[in-house]
Amino acid sequence: MLALAVEVNYVHWHEINPDTHELTHVFTSHPEAVKIFRAYPHVVLIDFTYKTNTYNMALVEVVGVTPAGSSFLIACVLIPSESEEGYTWLLRKLMDILECTGASPSVFVTDRELGLVRALRTLFPETPHLLCRWHVNRVIESRAFMIHKTVFYKDHVLNNPEIGWWNVIDATCEYDFNKAWSVFSQKWKRLASYISRTWGEHAKKFVLCYTNEYFHLGNTTTSRVESAHSLLKAWLKSAHLTLDTMWSRIHSMLEGQHSKIRKELQDSMSRPRITQRLFSLLQGKVSTKALEIMQDELKRGVALRVGLELGCGCVLRTTHGLPCACTLVDMKNNGSRVHLSDIHSFRRTLEYDNEKAMPKNDNDMLEELVDKARQSDPVYRKVFLEKLRDIFHPENEDILAPAVRENPKGRPRGSTTRNKSGFEHSMRKYGTPSTDASTNIQHMVGDFAAGVAGAPLEKNYTKGLLSTWVKRYGVMEELWPHFDCWIDVGSDGHCGFRVLSHALRGGEEDYIQMRD
Repeated sequence: MLALAVEVNYVHWHEINPDTHELTHVFTSHPEAVKIFRAYPHVVLIDFTYKTNTYNMALVEVVGVTPAGSSFLIACVLIPSESEEGYTWLLRKLMDILECTGASPSVFVTDRELGLVRALRTLFPETPHLLCRWHVNRVIESRAFMIHKTVFYKDHVLNNPEIGWWNVIDATCEYDFNKAWSVFSQKWKRLASYISRTWGEHAKKFVLCYTNEYFHLGNTTTSRVESAHSLLKAWLKSAHLTLDTMWSRIHSMLEGQHSKIRKELQDSMSRPRITQRLFSLLQGKVSTKALEIMQDELKRGVALRVGLELGCGCVLRTTHGLPCACTLVDMKNNGSRVHLSDIHSFRRTLEYDNEKAMPKNDNDMLEELVDKARQSDPVYRKVFLEKLRDIFHPENEDILAPAVRENPKGRPRGSTTRNKSGFEHSMRKYGTPSTDASTNIQHMVGDFAAGVAGAPLEKNYTKGLLSTWVKRYGVMEELWPHFDCWIDVGSDGHCGFRVLSHALRGGEEDYIQMRD
């Protein structure tokens, strides 16, 4: 694997166990991905997945965003576990890639993986870190269900327009947030106590009024990385690959990804799509994605009309680097036009060129070192050459394959379907009680149930849930006897594809492939 990476000029690092000489860490980044990352380092999303290699190592995907709105894989990283040490090693390599440009990410988006949270806090203390709102909400919904034990908990606890959780997380200003939290915590004391203990210190990483202060390009969830996981596993086609086979398939996937990105950026520069005078100065100089966002924002502003200044929110400038609705409407009414200076440089950078980012003195320094090596004693020349050989010919090192890790996360052994998360067990599948009700309940709520302090599970709480549900949603009475369970797929705009994935593949995680 390392030899193949060197052959096609990948940026790569690796670590070995000094006692066993087994490979423990691998970082690889495609040379084109390095160029793209140096041009567009603004938003970085990080998540890990399992069942990609025969060694059961965690595969961390680091994903970025282009001006055209596409995702690109910055790096694939194999680490032995999701520890702070592993993530610290990974983040230092990202810093090394960007060091020559002096750039730094504008925001990181991750799940609440504590090792990663701590590593980011240490290495990027000034960079905003957002937690995936989708996962936060799913976990809180799961806890709400376990506490209140009713299929109507969403209506009462979460979606209630006066006392629900969504009023808290979607508050658009700090005053509204504090007010909504005060009302919510008084009404739902036990759930509020859990949220305060578990999520309180992270509130600024997912509550809307705080995330709107960051340049995140609309990325407040890790859905881009989840899509990257699905795409990668579709290319791998196996959960038990050796490192060289896995790397070769990922390389083929990346070649296609980069061709698509180049075409999208070229289209932004060449295709004449602008017909409105308001945007005429931007022809071929900003991404088509930026134009689409501004056109939608203008339509929103025109639709608001009365109370535009209050209804606008004026967050697009901060979160996307583009003029907001009220600004665009004012420009249109005044007959003025949007200038390039009104657009964030990210949206205007339609070419990426790594050479421009490299320090000019690098070649001079290299030549100076080579000259010194030539003039030095043969002993030092040998040391110099050995170090260079280790970098460019890692296959000559005494490196053994990684040790197989026992009991990794992910799918059960021999299964092609991943383990469900706790919130999926407790929220998405409600069946009739088994003869051993307590066992059935434990299966449904997953490991999360163990953390409910002072909330003993009621053995018969599933009784009647199914009949209540089919009545509520208007299912014909003749069909009732044929229902064994119901499944509530994720409500993220892809529910139809999630249903297809459930029906055809036994789980909704392959919905991206259904869509494609």
